Amino acid sequence: GEMEITPAFYAHLLSPLMGLAGGKVAVILE
Repeated sequence: GEMEITPAFYAHLLSPLMGLAGGKVAVILE
């Protein structure tokens, strides 16, 4: 099936990584 990928979806999954990466992950995906 198809999975809808949204900014909120990434934010939910990567929230622990965002802390480690200083938010760089969010900038890359955005």
